[in-house]
Amino acid sequence: MSLTIDLPDDDHLCPTELRQLHAVLTFQLDALLARGRTTPTDGTVEEIALDPDTSGLAWGALVRERDRARLDDVLAALARVQKGAYGRCGGCDEGIGYARLFARPTATTCVACAEVSNGFVAA
Repeated sequence: MSLTIDLPDDDHLCPTELRQLHAVLTFQLDALLARGRTTPTDGTVEEIALDPDTSGLAWGALVRERDRARLDDVLAALARVQKGAYGRCGGCDEGIGYARLFARPTATTCVACAEVSNGFVAA
């Protein structure tokens, strides 16, 4: 059985690379959604941190908040794939390399712009 995905053309990622990255993002989305169905969602980090009887639950709340942020990132990346904007650097508008996207599929900047943004190199 073959899966057909209609992905926009991109000038810096070949169709195979784009399909692979789409599959990685879809896998991450499925994993986050599955984890969300099995993780309790009572209370925010602030509510739990203020209650000394629930200090052991604080870690779970932090994980849930991190997962929510990752879910937002994955959904945004999948939306960029559908719009044809996936793999474009938000800083310089150049293509983000396949190796970086494979390592970090939700990346929105190329390595050079990320380094400047994080203060690793002079602008």
